[in-house]
Amino acid sequence: MGERYREFSPAHHIARTAPPTIAFLGELDKLIPVSVLTDFAAEMKKAGVRCDVQFYPGVEHGFFNKDPHFTLTLIEADKFLVSLGWLQGPPPLTPPDFAQH
Repeated sequence: MGERYREFSPAHHIARTAPPTIAFLGELDKLIPVSVLTDFAAEMKKAGVRCDVQFYPGVEHGFFNKDPHFTLTLIEADKFLVSLGWLQGPPPLTPPDFAQH
């Protein structure tokens, strides 16, 4: 990928015109350190853009590709969109039964 990452990296496109953002990160992610996301959120807020972040303990990169985190992050994304007025009502999903996982 080389330097092309800058073309699609949110961290390289922070502006007051950026859309409201929500980001999820596993605290054990080896590709994106927690500090990268906290710095990004801080810069977004400086630019006047809402940026919500959620960290998930004990999981690595891609953790949200399977349950229980798949459903949990969808619920949080739904709540975020409702808070912006882009969706209405409570999330249609319910958290998975953790006893099964």
